[in-house]
Amino acid sequence: MYREMEKSYSKILYDHILAGKVIPHNDGVLTEVKVRTGGKGRRVDLLTRYKSPETYFAIEVKYWPDDFDNAFDQADQLVMNNEIDCAFVAVPAEYVSIANHKRSGHNQIGLLTISRLFQSDTPVEKATRASILSQNTRQWIAKHFDDPYYDEKMIRPKDRRYFKSIWKHIQDLFSPRIEIAFYTLYCAQQMYSYEKYCSYEDIKSLGNDICKNIGKSFKHVDWACDDLERVGLVEFADVEKGYYRLNPRFSYVMKNELDKWIANHGLSQWLNRKMLSLSNDRGKIISKFTK
Repeated sequence: MYREMEKSYSKILYDHILAGKVIPHNDGVLTEVKVRTGGKGRRVDLLTRYKSPETYFAIEVKYWPDDFDNAFDQADQLVMNNEIDCAFVAVPAEYVSIANHKRSGHNQIGLLTISRLFQSDTPVEKATRASILSQNTRQWIAKHFDDPYYDEKMIRPKDRRYFKSIWKHIQDLFSPRIEIAFYTLYCAQQMYSYEKYCSYEDIKSLGNDICKNIGKSFKHVDWACDDLERVGLVEFADVEKGYYRLNPRFSYVMKNELDKWIANHGLSQWLNRKMLSLSNDRGKIISKFTK
């Protein structure tokens, strides 16, 4: 029963992070991923990051107070061994006082609460950043977000053939509005990562900005995401409202073709400005989560 409750609360926190209620403007959130290179590695319940300024957040989720000590010990190892930038333990809101007591001796580990009804965008306790992570460690963790094939070592030839075959035909289905929606989602992946889901509101705002920069105008660019989902190019997550992303493996395999559209429409500098603005916003948020 406890294991099922732990999975349930982990899913709640996953949804809150995906929706930007925790660690806003994150690059996406992954579950049960390996953060140590070599051997069996060390897995964490939830992993998210900021690409710029580069910061990786590992979160261990526990439901029952008897497990809190073990969670803080595991999180400690991540930080002490310089395997992650900062680590948190997340517990149900009703047990936060118990967790705070057990946190004694683990002051470098942050504390997050999980609620079915609400979620604060700041931690109960901040986390201390680890010492300098090695470049090899950073490259390994970055692959979780930047390479959908990281755990399989290489692109499968059948995937390459499949996606290229789709690309030859799918462009014929693009209306001007669907085309903008498609590339809006790809631009979002360049700003964040291949794992990032975006809300209707984010897609609408970013799509309108793209239209403005290329001299076009379309109403309700976000609505076209449903059309892209029907043909299998877009993945959907229902977290109180709809969130969308391009199929990460499709974007990765077809990156050269998709980047041509950005270059041909003069959006490279615009994208760099958006990423710089995003980095500035994240710098303020990091100060709320780390010490």
